[in-house]
Amino acid sequence: MRVYPVNKTPNYDFILHRIDYTKIQEVQEFPSKGEYEFTKGYIALASQREELEKETVYSRATTSERRTKRTLIQYQMFTVDEVAEHVYRKLNAIDVEEETNYSERYNFEWLKDLIRNSLRRIGESRDLVSEENRQRIQKAFGVLHRKSSYTVRYRMMPNVIVPIRATDRPRDSVGISALRHNDCTIFFDDNSFKHCDEETRAALQEILHDESLPRSAYHKVDNTYLFKTPLNIVIADHKPERDFIRRIISLENAAVIDAWMKSTDRNFYSIEYAWRKGEHMKRGTFNPDFFIKVGSSIVVVEIKGDEELYEPSEENKGKYKAAKQHFRLLNDKQNEYVYQLTFLTPKDYDLFFRFLRERNYSSFVSNLDAVLNNDYINSDCI
Repeated sequence: MRVYPVNKTPNYDFILHRIDYTKIQEVQEFPSKGEYEFTKGYIALASQREELEKETVYSRATTSERRTKRTLIQYQMFTVDEVAEHVYRKLNAIDVEEETNYSERYNFEWLKDLIRNSLRRIGESRDLVSEENRQRIQKAFGVLHRKSSYTVRYRMMPNVIVPIRATDRPRDSVGISALRHNDCTIFFDDNSFKHCDEETRAALQEILHDESLPRSAYHKVDNTYLFKTPLNIVIADHKPERDFIRRIISLENAAVIDAWMKSTDRNFYSIEYAWRKGEHMKRGTFNPDFFIKVGSSIVVVEIKGDEELYEPSEENKGKYKAAKQHFRLLNDKQNEYVYQLTFLTPKDYDLFFRFLRERNYSSFVSNLDAVLNNDYINSDCI
């Protein structure tokens, strides 16, 4: 079944605003002060073997016959003296260039003891070092030669405001198997049959008469005036979205909403964000889940599970931070609409729609907003 914008009466199309950004890479320098100290007495190495039997499974595409082949792999090893000698020569070179005294503080015997201690910590009783661990040891002493450390950051420079229409939303689709086996729900009304293509219309008929589908697989909106979306049908990808849409199309809430739309996962209203994964920064894009037009305001809603209230993920922190900055900037640069952002969980659905009905949504702060906003205030710009 294909989901796409259609022409309805009344017309539920509306304008959104995006910002065209230029991404500028900035390198921030942190000058080193004095000499480095090695106080741990060891370097974290990985378990190693001089030889290892590797297993490879081969399958025939025509008969599905499987064959396993085992191969003994020999790995190059280095003595402790060889590794220590290489590091010691580098220390001497740094001393000459930087006028330091590393080769005196970390002499040849000290280096051998350090490497042996590191090997014993991984259960290696021999004075042999694998190629990978040799590189780790060299890398550990590589910081001595760094005059500064650097952090790469990206700054998003706004260029122009780009208006788009809700009906510019790209198509997406869902299969009946997803309704049967996943937690998806399809929402539609009588107009859906008029505005759908033949294949989607036939699929809707099949859904209505398929008694084997779970009860949550579809929701037919009996009153077409409550289904105020420019889309032919709407797909909820999971239960929190399903419960949210059911509230949008209720009589009391639909009465105060001009129009609404569920976005696609990509390629419609993308916001770039960054988050920390381990020791590294990752970048990605996300599309907020819902856009709700109420008068001269656009309420932007990103749906999350209640579990995020207790331990929000680093990725969602990054999404919130980027979206907060984006819509704040958007409100500064145009005056056609006021954009209100909320990251919402089922815990706050009832309160959110109460604020919406009272047209007091500009002051609404969800529990997840409060958690993420605290992190946003205390974080540096990425």
